[in-house]
Amino acid sequence: MKPQPLDMAQACRDVEDRLVPRLPLSLLERAVYYHLLRHSHIDGRRQLVVSMARLGRTARVCSTAARFAVHCVAQKGALRVVSANKLGHQLELRLPHQIL
Repeated sequence: MKPQPLDMAQACRDVEDRLVPRLPLSLLERAVYYHLLRHSHIDGRRQLVVSMARLGRTARVCSTAARFAVHCVAQKGALRVVSANKLGHQLELRLPHQIL
């Protein structure tokens, strides 16, 4: 059974009102979190596979900065790196109510 898609308006309120103040996400970490949120929970998926090069292009930074941001967000508990290989990183993004 596929999970229900997430309400984007409520997700944005939760991220801005609960997650950002408590985790202190940088602007890049916030952009990465929103990008991953858009391509996971909002589409009804818990996990996704991303390429750091493509994530970097989307965030307008190099792949090294994108990788660093992903790992910082993971260290803060907002996502879990399930696996990593040449095809990309398999990530499981946690929603604000799952973190706090």
